[in-house]
Amino acid sequence: MLPRIILNTDGGSRRNPGPAGIGAVVSDAEGRTLAQLSEYIGTATNNEAEYQALINGLDLCRRTVEAKKVYLLVHLDSELVARQVEGVYKVKEERLKPLVRQVRSLLTAFAAWRVESVPRERNKLADQLVNQAIDRELESRTAAATKGEPATPPPITAAPAGPVSPASPPVPDPSHRRRVAPPDGQLSFADLGLLGNNGEASAAPAAAPKGVAANPRRAPQDGRNR
Repeated sequence: MLPRIILNTDGGSRRNPGPAGIGAVVSDAEGRTLAQLSEYIGTATNNEAEYQALINGLDLCRRTVEAKKVYLLVHLDSELVARQVEGVYKVKEERLKPLVRQVRSLLTAFAAWRVESVPRERNKLADQLVNQAIDRELESRTAAATKGEPATPPPITAAPAGPVSPASPPVPDPSHRRRVAPPDGQLSFADLGLLGNNGEASAAPAAAPKGVAANPRRAPQDGRNR
């Protein structure tokens, strides 16, 4: 008589599809746990998670016991998956068909096998492992998001100033240049303010009334033409 090995599997997602996890427990006929797993599998539907739990659980079981020498009894709480694996229910969803084929292929490694759907109360440990896997992932995301919050930006430091070049000597304002009277004591056109904007002599102003001294225009004090 072949020794009996029991494999309990479960899979589930939150929001369906949503964050999904799987759990599997390998035990002997006396109920002693030989191996177990709790894994997060990303975003999936409930049915996809159920199949992935069965696939990973069968692989775990093959690595734990000598498959060709045991009778494997699979317990899961999804009647749909159990009946589809047995061929009682037809697989309608295309994305599930490859998973069903993979499960059947893994089952051939055992000397004998049977898949049964059981009440959730008889699958509690596998169910707990599913929730643990999802919770670990969500807690990890929360921790990562907390650490990744933008910190207060450091103060902006001005770039170091380059070498200071010596200042150029100030340009003298032409309006402040000292005027030297011509040797003969006569005033030039510039002194009389009779140079136009182009530097040419302009027409002489009308003669001042007799007895009144001429009042020549003063050159602008800022050196600019007005």
